[in-house]
Amino acid sequence: MIFVLRLIAAFLSSTIAGVVVGDFLSGIFIFLPIFILVAVPVSLFVDKFSKERKSKQRMYIMKLFYYLISGVLAGCLMTVMISIGGDFTTVDMPSVVLITLCCSMSYYHFLLLLKKWLKWYKNVPLPISK
Repeated sequence: MIFVLRLIAAFLSSTIAGVVVGDFLSGIFIFLPIFILVAVPVSLFVDKFSKERKSKQRMYIMKLFYYLISGVLAGCLMTVMISIGGDFTTVDMPSVVLITLCCSMSYYHFLLLLKKWLKWYKNVPLPISK
């Protein structure tokens, strides 16, 4: 179920990134594959290898830092991939890194909200049908 939540978070984040950068379809056709191929494995890696903390605030800050680092690395990777084709200047690099940072932060927060929603939804009593 958690993997499905990660896919939903990837879809929501990619549509928001697409709307901010261009239009709705660019979010689905450009950002969604990137989120599925990069963000989902990175989030699995972060969740598996992050140490559990007693404080929820420390855990949040630690994972936030990991997602920030992954956003910067994804931005650098995208910059290298785009610059291989040529026609790319170093002026464009900060904007690409900023976009990937915003995408990683939106993905992380959507994932947090969906996990909280799932915990809340499991505790809601369902009506008994007669």
